[in-house]
Amino acid sequence: MRAAILAVAMLAFAAPAAAQSGEESLWTWTKLDTATQATALSLIAVDWMQTVTFTQHMPQSDRNYEANRILGKHPSRAKLNTLIPLGMVGHTVLVVASPKPIRQVLQALVIYLEVDAVRSNCRAGVTLTLPWK
Repeated sequence: MRAAILAVAMLAFAAPAAAQSGEESLWTWTKLDTATQATALSLIAVDWMQTVTFTQHMPQSDRNYEANRILGKHPSRAKLNTLIPLGMVGHTVLVVASPKPIRQVLQALVIYLEVDAVRSNCRAGVTLTLPWK
């Protein structure tokens, strides 16, 4: 956790310095960045809706559980509806504050993980439930 905080702090101080030294292209946010972030956030939202479905509307068992250790195996709806949106905001802040190479890795990693989670949930027969219903 300390390493993550230190990395974010270093990026926060490095961004203005890099921009002043003429390396704006490294920090420029493009339409592709927007599309990639929208894809990542959309996949997180689908996973969120699937998680609400199987934690609230399916029998809880050792085979049916949330894999995210932060949320816990059987999170409450309130916990889901608090931590997942916070994670979405945190991810967006982190990628916006990151230089292009780190931004691309973070976005690709989230997309990969979320595609895998959504696919696994679909294979298990998990449907979508709106988090606020």
